[in-house]
Amino acid sequence: MQTRYSAIALVALVVLLGGYFLWSNAQSKRFDSNALELSFSYPKSYTISGHTEEGPERTWDVLVLQQESTTPPPQNSEGPPTISIIVLDNSTGLTLENWIRGSAFSNFNLGGEVLASTTIGGEPALAYHYSGLYENDAVAVLHGTKIYFFSVGWLTEGDEIREDFRDILKSVVFAP
Repeated sequence: MQTRYSAIALVALVVLLGGYFLWSNAQSKRFDSNALELSFSYPKSYTISGHTEEGPERTWDVLVLQQESTTPPPQNSEGPPTISIIVLDNSTGLTLENWIRGSAFSNFNLGGEVLASTTIGGEPALAYHYSGLYENDAVAVLHGTKIYFFSVGWLTEGDEIREDFRDILKSVVFAP
């Protein structure tokens, strides 16, 4: 009799875990780019847009993730907090720390004082905080000949967008 209840409990647990797995996968989308050598999962409640920008010395790719429920800002005003990813060529061979401390892209000069070591997608990374229009969390990663700069703007420390950002970072996979 005890074995029968144990078997029923085990089947129920397997069904619940399977249902949770299907539900959690249904809550996210996947971004994959061979050109950027990058993939990650992001919540279905976000839209993602991408474009390439060009400067006098280089081009770079920009991805912006924004919650779908966000209303567009009035003309000539700032938008809501977003998650952004900038992918830059590093053919000059800068170290990650030198890039962060010396590049205008990193915004480190807007209050970044402490660089914390972390790992993203199996690669060593440096994380920090800076202030601008919003408070921002930033993480930079060097993979191959590219620098990946991930950042999120937020208004309060408990904003959901910060947790979404952390989840995206956990899901990052770089192409070999």
